Amino acid sequence: MKSFQASLSGLSWRAGLVYDLIKELALYGQYWTAVSIRSAA
Repeated sequence: MKSFQASLSGLSWRAGLVYDLIKELALYGQYWTAVSIRSAA
């Protein structure tokens, strides 16, 4: 029987920005980073 052990370390975050070009039109952008899970086979 194999045991499963996972460890998460690192920093994950997300940021967004909204900019009104004119009264009826806005632009939205976002950027993010994430940490992936690694497991031993």
